[in-house]
Amino acid sequence: MTLEEFEQIVEEERLALPREFADLLDLHNVAIMVDDWPLPEILRTAGIRNPSSLFGFYSGIPLPDRGADKPLLPDRIWIFREPILRAVSTDAQIRAEIRTTLRHEIAHFFGFSDEHLLREGTY
Repeated sequence: MTLEEFEQIVEEERLALPREFADLLDLHNVAIMVDDWPLPEILRTAGIRNPSSLFGFYSGIPLPDRGADKPLLPDRIWIFREPILRAVSTDAQIRAEIRTTLRHEIAHFFGFSDEHLLREGTY
């Protein structure tokens, strides 16, 4: 699958989000980006050694932790193409993994930890 095809699916899944979530992402200028692989600094921050195991990454200050007194850098959500393509084989599986990964990273923006998502069975 080409990078353009993969980006198109990410965009379709972004557009399929419930309106209230999409509106908050837009309001807070959360950028959703696609890269082939995570950068070394992202791997270090995430505590990941194997880049094939990281499908997405949220960078920013979660919504519940924000204060009104300091300027914020834009939040970013990365979706990594190559790890996803190596983990699944069909177009339907690729789309499902993109959807899951995108929603997982958006949950981090809303303040949910990996531990919480694991407990709730959404990770």
